[in-house]
Amino acid sequence: MARIIALEWDNFEARVVVGNPRAGRVVVEEAFAIDLRSSGTTLRDDQGVVGEKIAAALAARHISPTTTLVAVGRPGIELKRLSLPPAPEDELPDLVRFAALREFTTLDEDWPLDFVLLTGKGVPLASEGDEGQQVLAAAISPELVQQIQKTCEQAHLKPSRLVLRPFAAASLLRRRRSEAPERIRMLVDLLTGEADLTVLVDDDVVLPRTVRLPGEYGTPQQTRALVGEIRRTIAAAQNQLGGERVEAIYLCGGRNEHEALAESIAADLDISVKRFDPVVAVDVARSVQKAPPQHPGRFAPLLGMLLEEADEQRHAIDFLNPRQKPEPPSQRRKYALIGGAALSVVLLIALWPMLTLWQLKADIADLNRTFGDQDKAVKSAVALTKKVDQIERSWVAQDAVWLDELYDMSRPDEPQRRASFPPAQHAMLTKLSVSSIPRGGSISLAGVADGDATLADLHRRSRDDRHEYQPLSSKVIRGEKPFGTYGREFSARVIVLNEAEQAVRRRKKPASAKSTSRTSQGGK
Repeated sequence: MARIIALEWDNFEARVVVGNPRAGRVVVEEAFAIDLRSSGTTLRDDQGVVGEKIAAALAARHISPTTTLVAVGRPGIELKRLSLPPAPEDELPDLVRFAALREFTTLDEDWPLDFVLLTGKGVPLASEGDEGQQVLAAAISPELVQQIQKTCEQAHLKPSRLVLRPFAAASLLRRRRSEAPERIRMLVDLLTGEADLTVLVDDDVVLPRTVRLPGEYGTPQQTRALVGEIRRTIAAAQNQLGGERVEAIYLCGGRNEHEALAESIAADLDISVKRFDPVVAVDVARSVQKAPPQHPGRFAPLLGMLLEEADEQRHAIDFLNPRQKPEPPSQRRKYALIGGAALSVVLLIALWPMLTLWQLKADIADLNRTFGDQDKAVKSAVALTKKVDQIERSWVAQDAVWLDELYDMSRPDEPQRRASFPPAQHAMLTKLSVSSIPRGGSISLAGVADGDATLADLHRRSRDDRHEYQPLSSKVIRGEKPFGTYGREFSARVIVLNEAEQAVRRRKKPASAKSTSRTSQGGK
């Protein structure tokens, strides 16, 4: 097998690993990063510059174009867990796309879609008594695929795989199962400006998250933000897994990398934190041993998919080669048999008329059996379609997605979007509760603010076509202020309208009225 190039890039750097399969193992001959910030451009600014920098780095190391694997990050990917009725394995691709077209928010027919079947070994991945199947489906827009292919073309490479990054890193950890014996564990891969938080149950990736991190690498600000995101991911996984909790955290990095971060996670979350060096998990050439990459933890996804490719294993999520329904078997053999049977009939007619009559009766019986089999297949397909329709009607989401609502409320303001809650220097929550109501969901807020202007700003931020803001009370804090500079206590309620309630509101709104969105106000 020829050498293999594994590649990925973000707004800050590109990472490259070159492996050479040898006698049942893979030797990593190159592992290096390419700085993409020196020219002042990023991935969004100029794809040509990124591709040219990668091409120049490969040429400087005399690396020729060969089989190329590209890892793509979680941002920009539609990913959701789907519950499906029982079905044969070869029917799953069509069934998953059928369900995804209804569950995903932006999925179109031309989007590449791949999925993994969750085994649920010992963990309640489905509701009790549910006889269906659970899959984790992921879809990517054709525009993003074209963007990645254009960058590879500028680098004189042609990608043969497009692998979802968290799954590639998780495959490397699975190979070291003797070092990671816990049943439920989280892999933390700290990249440039973001981190992959991947929860595994046995061999299943059940919750892949990618979070943006503020501040510079290794600063206390970034450490605090990462610890908070890990805490939220543990809580989300525990809720998804029916109360089962993450048993250990594996932090990707070299022997002396992330020591302070590991101590902070262990102290703040009271959980076992172990170091996972991806470079130690593979065979490397002497040149890599002498000059290893500065941040070896960032190369876990590339090493994972490199080993899978060398072992000729199917990648968990591969957008260029997604799971598809098998092609129908060739009809050549069938036609050849029919031709031979016809020739035999002619000979039998000429020689033995009685045997000819017997052959014709046998053919009629075969046709009747074929018709019966096809009729059963049609009935089975109709019954399956009815089950899927029934599931769709029963499981349409009526409640708010609380994790999304809380994220949009608490995330930092961005140039094009604003959080629904004011910055911390102006307001702070002391109590928050959520509940389901017939109209959708209700978020009850209690907190303190620095004045009426901030409360008015909160009102503006929290109101759009999907949300109603209902102020309940507001009073000045007399005497000593227990919350510092905040001088006013308030309580309010935000109603999150479900789709039916939003449709009623749109019908009531005058045709000339313009819809007010959080985007136009700087909100979400």
